[in-house]
Parts: sequence; structure tokens; C-alpha cells
Amino acid sequence: MNAIVQGTKVSQAAARYDVPPNTWFDAEIRHVGTSSSLRVNGVEILWRRQGQIKSGRVGLVTHAAQGSFDEVSWRELH
Repeated sequence: MNAIVQGTKVSQAAARYDVPPNTWFDAEIRHVGTSSSLRVNGVEILWRRQGQIKSGRVGLVTHAAQGSFDEVSWRELH
């Protein structure tokens, strides 16, 4: 998880989840109140208290691997 602070990327948290090559998996990112979490295939692998996020953008990236993103959606949870 990264944040952009005054134009500079700042690492907030990191986690590793290994999957075999050519394997699709589900990822769910949530920010509720002051906490953010990442679940992969229903398993929470990352949790971080970040404070209130008032606005911003969401980005997806892979590292050291080719990746595809399908059925990406954004919705406000109440």
C-alpha cells in the first residue's frame, strides 16, 4: 500500500501472497473508517490503520510478473 504525500510516493505497508503462474485470483481492497485491508481469495493478508481518506485515486500494479486486471469496480460501502 502506497500513499502520495506532497507529490512523493510513501510506502504504507507491504505483504506477499504467492500464487502459481497463470493463476487467476480474487483481490479485495477495503477502506472503512480509518483502516485499510487487502484480502486475496478471501484471506486477509494486509491490514493498516491509515487515517481518514477524504479523496484520491486507486491504482493497481504487479511487480516482477505480467498481470491482467478484470472486473475492477469501485463502490462506497456504508
